[in-house]
Amino acid sequence: MKNLRDYNIAFKGLANGTHSFTYAIDKSFFSQIEDSLIEDGELTAEVVMTKSEQMLKLKFYISGTVKTICDICLGEVNYFIDDCEEDIIVKFGETTEEIDETLFQLAHEENEISVAQWIYEFICTSLPVRITHEDGECDQNMLKELQHYLVSDVNIRESDDKQESNSEDDNDEPIDPRWAALKGLRGKNN
Repeated sequence: MKNLRDYNIAFKGLANGTHSFTYAIDKSFFSQIEDSLIEDGELTAEVVMTKSEQMLKLKFYISGTVKTICDICLGEVNYFIDDCEEDIIVKFGETTEEIDETLFQLAHEENEISVAQWIYEFICTSLPVRITHEDGECDQNMLKELQHYLVSDVNIRESDDKQESNSEDDNDEPIDPRWAALKGLRGKNN
């Protein structure tokens, strides 16, 4: 990540207690993240930090819209993120390292911490595995184009059935009963 200093929290000069920071997340944020899966969006990230002598407790609240690609028609689709709430605990230690998903260790000599990577990760994990337009909103022209490149499942099964019948006719040897039982399972998932 480069040029994301605006997402650093300088905590050394802050008094112990609760502090709130608000960040606007847009195209310029995503463009600064190397190999970002998201290219654009309009989101707000609020980070509530509770500072003590031993640790920082960070609570992230993220909401807004991410612009991404529909997995069906490849057209642009807006996906709304509403209830993204995540916690990170930052403890002070000898080195700076991630302990696990929710626990981070920061070296004693550090005086600020970047929250950009966490904001990005929380946005990404808030997205579903498959993002599509609402029913009927996909680009119909693109769907027609894609049909030229898709291989029909029916054609594949018909081709497999023909190969099976040809191989059975050509081979007079009996089939191992274990394989015959497995052959019967074929097509039941469709």
